[in-house]
Amino acid sequence: MELLTGIYFVLVLHSFGWTINALAYALFGASLIATFFIDLEHWIIPDQLSLFGIGLGVAHDAAELVAGSRSFMWIPVPWTDGKLPLPQSIAGILACGGVFLAIAIISYYIFKKEGVGGGDIKLAAAIGANIAIGQAMLSFFLAVALGSIIGVGLILARRKTRKDYVPFGPMMVAGALVTIFYGRQIVEIWRSYVIFVGS
Repeated sequence: MELLTGIYFVLVLHSFGWTINALAYALFGASLIATFFIDLEHWIIPDQLSLFGIGLGVAHDAAELVAGSRSFMWIPVPWTDGKLPLPQSIAGILACGGVFLAIAIISYYIFKKEGVGGGDIKLAAAIGANIAIGQAMLSFFLAVALGSIIGVGLILARRKTRKDYVPFGPMMVAGALVTIFYGRQIVEIWRSYVIFVGS
């Protein structure tokens, strides 16, 4: 874990230079890597790590707003014509944490079992606090895709059955780390593909 974290720091510095973004991504990535191994081994996502990520995202956002390098997001208010200004981190917390909370509630009432745990919900909120909402949603898509591939592989290898759980936290971490470095490029490739198909 220490070696991987060191390599990650080098990659962040190479990608973002000596900037506040690099510092924020370095600290957040370190917490993500710790989350990866803890959830993989113990099947828990410590609240301390997720809450640290949430606080870090809000602090980073506040610093960018004060510096004038980031603006508020204007969120439409349901059933009105008004819009509410929110910091990107708060909007990300509500959107990403809300999506996972909705999945948890729906899966409980439909399938009568837990679809995602509370740790996953708080981790999703932390990812939303640190990564733009669109890219955060991309990271969740990558996590689901990776989880599906690994799950099918484990079933084919007879290491797991369809009823067995697989920790989703490591998949979320992997998706977030890929998105930090390549999120914009992936989104641009997808947009180009959509435009090409629609033309």
